[in-house]
Amino acid sequence: MKKIKLTPMKIKLRNIDSTLEAESEFCDKVWYYRCHLAMREELKNGELKLVKKWKPEYSGKNFIAEKDWKRCLKAGKRVEKKYGKKNLGPYDDFDWGMINGKLSAIRWMLGDDWDRLDT
Repeated sequence: MKKIKLTPMKIKLRNIDSTLEAESEFCDKVWYYRCHLAMREELKNGELKLVKKWKPEYSGKNFIAEKDWKRCLKAGKRVEKKYGKKNLGPYDDFDWGMINGKLSAIRWMLGDDWDRLDT
């Protein structure tokens, strides 16, 4: 039987700054889709209602206060400027799986539980 010589694998660890930068990017991209594009679509098709002022009875229902929607639009523009609109989708299911998987893995490495995908 022929012997196989194994060579040690060299692993280059990324520094914390690049790791945190990647976590921030994936978080921004997930947020942009969930809270910016999805809410825009829900407003357009009537699933989400824009109200002048938030009231406790709106809790758990599909309402958003104007001031919150304005903040969402402003944050969306900030994300578009940072990454470029063309780098924010549209993504297919495979791409979303990769983005969410990367976000989960980075957060796990940083000490979070698996599958924490809050944005």
